Amino acid sequence: MWEYTRLVSSTFWEKLDNSSGGPENWADTEEMIRYLTNPRLSAPLAFVIARILQRKHPQQLADVQPAEQLEGRVTERDLPRYLELIHDLFERTGTTGMFRNSQITGYLDGSIKSLRRDNCFRLAFALALGEDDTLELLQACGQPGFNYRIPQELVYFFCFCNQDLYDEADEPNPFGWEFAQRLLDEVDKAVADASPEGTQVVPGQTALLEDDILQMLDAPATSEQRAQTLRDYLIRQAPVMTGYSQTAYACFDDLLDQITELCAQKSGEQVPEKESVRLAWVSGQMYRNIWPQYGEGSTGDFVPLQKATPGLPDNLTVDPLWRARLRKLRTRKIPVTKHDILFLNMILWEWWDTGLDGKEAVESFMFEVNDMLYRIGMSGIYLPNSYDRLILLAVASGCPTAFLGDFYEAGADESIVTELIEKNRSRER
Repeated sequence: MWEYTRLVSSTFWEKLDNSSGGPENWADTEEMIRYLTNPRLSAPLAFVIARILQRKHPQQLADVQPAEQLEGRVTERDLPRYLELIHDLFERTGTTGMFRNSQITGYLDGSIKSLRRDNCFRLAFALALGEDDTLELLQACGQPGFNYRIPQELVYFFCFCNQDLYDEADEPNPFGWEFAQRLLDEVDKAVADASPEGTQVVPGQTALLEDDILQMLDAPATSEQRAQTLRDYLIRQAPVMTGYSQTAYACFDDLLDQITELCAQKSGEQVPEKESVRLAWVSGQMYRNIWPQYGEGSTGDFVPLQKATPGLPDNLTVDPLWRARLRKLRTRKIPVTKHDILFLNMILWEWWDTGLDGKEAVESFMFEVNDMLYRIGMSGIYLPNSYDRLILLAVASGCPTAFLGDFYEAGADESIVTELIEKNRSRER
């Protein structure tokens, strides 16, 4: 994986060095789309799976093409070897039937470029991955690391850490998929029967939960004793483990409040007092700079990007911060993602008018944003992720919102856009 990361990173920095002119000028929107959709530079999932399997099973995959040399996919010649190994692992881990053969083939040939979070964990169990390999898989799919505040992911973390221990002894991990699901069912039932009163979430609890699990793993015990210790711990802690990271929410709120204040200063308008109206207003202010020709009024709806830009991959238009998403984040109904933090920081970066562009701007932006991401328990900027690179290229341009506007417009379908605008207008009437 590190070889692939270096490949993407070196290519990215080379592009920035050439950004002042020449055939790869980033003012060329067609060139931007070609670069950000290049399968060799935007398909980390195939690389990650191939790299992990080659490292864990060198004998079964002897003489296949090294992962770092893959051109965005496992070769047709090597594909049967991988499929045979993976199906053997499915039998060993008791997960046969969890994934269709077409899915696994899609992961390896690059036609499926990412996985939902739940499928990342399922695949990790099916392939008998350890903690580090699972984190690598999550990162390749643009997902944050383990959320220790959710019982399910705390159990998964425990199971994957144990996988590393049993790998050393070349024994099957007793804490596999079936164990995890059975334990979670038991915990749910025990907590429901106890009917505990609501408990305030303890600040900083995320780190404490991780420490507790690591202590269980370090303590000398049999697998049965470890399982019982974990079961007792979860039943005791489950009432205060629900929800998402409060630190991440606080960071998101602070960024959005800063943007709201800057919007008011620049526009000379009064910030609406009603929360729902205020979120629509600030969304409108942000996206009016990106898609002024498609956003009218201050409803904050504008044009849903994924519907309007069929020419762009979904991962470049994923979950934009429209009014509806802002409201869900403010009411804590969905978790804050790294993409949310990156986008808000990009908006602030432009309005702060640092005077930086090119490589210097990207380096400064990455330093500041990575520090913020690590503080709230998220993984840093990951160059093999196309969305991360899209934000960085916008920062490098010196005019991030105009850059994104050109990029999205290049992938837009005018007839779809017109239809969506009419729908928005009819709702307003």
